[in-house]
Amino acid sequence: MPERSICRPIVAERRHAARDTPGENPPVGPIGMFVATGAGHLSRFDPVFARLLALHTRPVSPRPLTLGRLMGAAATQALDQARHGAFASADCALPDGRTMLLRVRRSVEGTRGWVEDVSALRRTETGLRFAALHDPLTGLMNRRGLQRHLADVIARSAVCPVSLVFMDLDGFKPINDVFGHAAGDSVLRQFSTRMRELLKPGDFAARVGGDEFVVALSDRSQLEADAWIRLLEQRMSATPFRHFAHEFALQFSAGCLALDPTLSPDAALEAADRDCARVKSGEHTPGKLIEPSLLSALAGLHHEAECPGLELLEQGVHGSQAGRPRVGAEWLLRLRDGSGRLRRPSEFLPAARQLGLAAHIDLWVMRRALEWITRARSAASSNAMFVVMKLNAESLHDRRFQRQALRLLKAQPSTAAALRIEVNARHLARGPGAAAEFIERARAMGTRAVLGGLAQVPVWMPQLLALRPASIKLDVSLVDIDREQPTTHQSIRLLLDHCRALGIEACATRIESTRALEWACRVGFDQVQGFLLGKPDAVVRATQRVGSGSAASAS
Repeated sequence: MPERSICRPIVAERRHAARDTPGENPPVGPIGMFVATGAGHLSRFDPVFARLLALHTRPVSPRPLTLGRLMGAAATQALDQARHGAFASADCALPDGRTMLLRVRRSVEGTRGWVEDVSALRRTETGLRFAALHDPLTGLMNRRGLQRHLADVIARSAVCPVSLVFMDLDGFKPINDVFGHAAGDSVLRQFSTRMRELLKPGDFAARVGGDEFVVALSDRSQLEADAWIRLLEQRMSATPFRHFAHEFALQFSAGCLALDPTLSPDAALEAADRDCARVKSGEHTPGKLIEPSLLSALAGLHHEAECPGLELLEQGVHGSQAGRPRVGAEWLLRLRDGSGRLRRPSEFLPAARQLGLAAHIDLWVMRRALEWITRARSAASSNAMFVVMKLNAESLHDRRFQRQALRLLKAQPSTAAALRIEVNARHLARGPGAAAEFIERARAMGTRAVLGGLAQVPVWMPQLLALRPASIKLDVSLVDIDREQPTTHQSIRLLLDHCRALGIEACATRIESTRALEWACRVGFDQVQGFLLGKPDAVVRATQRVGSGSAASAS
């Protein structure tokens, strides 16, 4: 058969292929066309196909030519798919290192298709994919690559322990400022190399910021992760970093988190970052990780609007007049962990802050409080009762929380007037800007603030009283009622006089003895609260999923 007769039918096939859908027709050439039988034997092909696969223009051979022999198992699989699904494509790796894109579709004769050399395109794609997921300076994964792999690592933590370590170099900025960015880049590369030397198969490292690194340690317990951090610190102390004639002694701060399958990649990364920030500020040392039972209970709060596991208890607030009438209630928060144990805020709120859930929990409590007040008012004739809810310090400075909270209060103006938000006076004094603005806007909607967390009268108290809170709370359990500290008693009396002049109520908390109660009433407190007047009890289930009805002691 002459060569012209071999190529003539392929021309018609090429014209027909040009009318195919864009997804089936390769955008560039050169393109080699062929026709094969149902078994994959080549019956016709054009010169371009022959040149691409180094064949004679005539399909003559001691045995029939098949796509499987020429292009491997991927071609055979694509033919099988085309016979059942009408169209298929595959990348076929040739022995000489080239990559051919094969596209086949079912036809009357069996299959017809075309091939294209995409070796350069695939090398470019591989390079671009590597560049998109890796840091060009250190060769480690970047933040995008970390987030892509972190989901698989978190899923792996269901069968073996995995620890996530977030590291921040200490004293790195002065190196950049004094010796230049070339010196800083050299230090980062050296640190990455030393860190890589301590990794095992299954571990991976990433550079997520200027001098911030993240390492996932597979099959490492909490103690082993802490030991890995100590070993890296020793390596850094033993050998200084060098850049030409300069030597630098650097250390790092590290936060650690034991991964749990219920965590999302973003939540895990943020939690490890927060732990590193606390280590860097000197608040605690690394290695103190969240208990697994507590972590599983908190992780369920990320996507659950109802916050399963959270329970609310109430403790009465009473007037100091005769008969001690009840004028309000303070809501106390508890968490039922994975083991069924009821945890106080001092036990679970630090972990909640570490996971970025403090504001989420505060919004949940606020919604429940407003719902409870609405139902309680519809069932009782008196509207004088109020509810006090505590607010985390993080929420005071969280603009997103403030917007959501103010929307809740604005939607229920009559109910909002019976809600009081307790804030820690010391936290408020450290950064009153955004917090004071939030308190003022909440007051415009009827909700007043309560200043708590005080065991004595600080010198900066007058500036907080200028915010005109509804009341202040003073812990009187440490006050000597035998008049051995007249200065303390005098400062309390002056504070109460000042509050009375401003129309601010004063509440004595932690009343646990009759003598303390009598003293608080005699000094002039407007309200009293404590175990002597009643222990906390479960909030009435007037709203959906508010607690399980169990009681616990006050915080």
